[in-house]
Amino acid sequence: MFVEQGKNKNQYLGNNEILRVMFDEKKVIKMNEMKVTFKNPEEILDFVKKVTKYDCPMDMKRGRFVVDAKSILGIMNLGLNNVINLKVYDDDCEQLKQEISQYVAA
Repeated sequence: MFVEQGKNKNQYLGNNEILRVMFDEKKVIKMNEMKVTFKNPEEILDFVKKVTKYDCPMDMKRGRFVVDAKSILGIMNLGLNNVINLKVYDDDCEQLKQEISQYVAA
């Protein structure tokens, strides 16, 4: 278990799945994680248009590089035709998952 010091405390728990729990004014938020991939720059533009409609924070990670999932240039730097980890810090992201389902890596 890991607890980060600071204003918000992040706690990582793990058995079969990794959970990120954020304590913010007595509100507990679960991290949702999925893998996505993009074939061309137009897909990245469409993806960013869809995710910017949501207020929740999102990160994308490939290897040691982490970028904001709402940043076109950041995602383009992660490259095309690569499997990228998307982390959404929100409990209810089912609608988001449906909107971006075309980019989910098989």
